[in-house]
Amino acid sequence: MSAGPRAVLLLAIFLLACSTLPEHARPQAGIMDPADYRATDVIRYRKLSRADFHASAPPQAVAAHATSFGAFTCANIVPDGPTRVRFDPGAQVNTWIARLEDTTFHSEMDRGCSWWNPAGIPVPSEYVLEHEQIHFALTELHARRLSTALLEVRLPTDSQPEAAAELQRRYDAMLRAAMDELVRESTAFDEDTSGRHEPARQARWLARVESELAKTEAHPGVR
Repeated sequence: MSAGPRAVLLLAIFLLACSTLPEHARPQAGIMDPADYRATDVIRYRKLSRADFHASAPPQAVAAHATSFGAFTCANIVPDGPTRVRFDPGAQVNTWIARLEDTTFHSEMDRGCSWWNPAGIPVPSEYVLEHEQIHFALTELHARRLSTALLEVRLPTDSQPEAAAELQRRYDAMLRAAMDELVRESTAFDEDTSGRHEPARQARWLARVESELAKTEAHPGVR
C-alpha cells in the first residue's frame, strides 16, 4: 500500500437578518491540507446549545457585517486519518483491484471560531440555534455521504502507478463535488429560512436532515 491523498473541507455557515443572501452572507467552503487546519475547540456532531459558541467576535472576514448575523458557525468536514491506496489481487495474473482505504470523514464544529451575536436580531434565539443545528447536520450528512462514496471506489488495473494516479484524480474530483453540493444545499436552506421567522419551513428542513442522518451510515473512525 502507498500513501494517498489527504484533504479537509472547511465550511463557514451562518444565519442572516435579511431576506436575501449578498455575497458576504453566502455559505462558503474551501479545501485545505489537514496540516494547515487550525481549529481551536472542536466537537463532533451532536445537539448544539448556546454555550457552544465560544468566540468573542465573528471571524475578521465578516466582522464588518456582524450586526446582521444571529450567529456564525464554523463547521468543518475533517478526515479521520490519512488515506491510503490499497491493491488487492485481481482475477488475472499481474492485475489488481485498486481502492482507497481509511477514507472516512466526520464533521466538527470549531467552537473557538463560532460566534453568537449578544445583541440579537429580530428572530427568536431558539430559531437561531435550530438554524445552526441544521447547518451542522447538513455538514455531518455530507461527511457521511463522502465517506461512503469514496469507500465504494474500485478500479481494476494492470499498472499500480497508473491506478494510484487515477485514484488521486477521482479523490480530488469527489472532494470538489462534495464541497459544491454542501454549499449548494446550505445556500438553499439559507434562502428558504434566513432573515425572517419561518418556523414551519425550518422544521421541515430539520425533519428531513435528521431522517437522512438516521438512514446514512456514520463512519466513526479509521477502518
